[in-house]
Amino acid sequence: MSLPRLRVVDRLPAHLDRVAVLCGAGAAMPDPALAEGPAATLRELARTRGWAGRLGQRLESLSPGGAAVELAGLGPLAELPDAKLRAELAAAVARAGRSGARRLGIVLPSLGAAGAEALAERLARTAALAPYRFERFRRPSAETGGVEEVLLAAA
Repeated sequence: MSLPRLRVVDRLPAHLDRVAVLCGAGAAMPDPALAEGPAATLRELARTRGWAGRLGQRLESLSPGGAAVELAGLGPLAELPDAKLRAELAAAVARAGRSGARRLGIVLPSLGAAGAEALAERLARTAALAPYRFERFRRPSAETGGVEEVLLAAA
């Protein structure tokens, strides 16, 4: 098993298989500078009745260009522990792998300047290692696919 390439970008490119946007409760919808198709789908998801950005809340739809767009709630960002954010990030990478996505773009919420560099490093490591599984003693599985590249962008 190989780990995905990881890049930190200012703007997500148009040719992604899947886009995951992590959003806090009560926070303004992030402006991730997405291509128009995924951006329009993200706006539609955010207007869905009942969407509040609660922890564990997820919405998903296909964009006109064919990329899956996921909007994932994190709850109140002020109360969000580092470990929970990393767990949500790893879960987004795992969902992308199960869906067969090869190129994944993840938009992280703006978390302020305090410790942002160290947090960004931990989040990047989490995204890169999320698909890893120790498989030495396991039988080969029928699962195919796997994320080859993860692009991280901050809102």
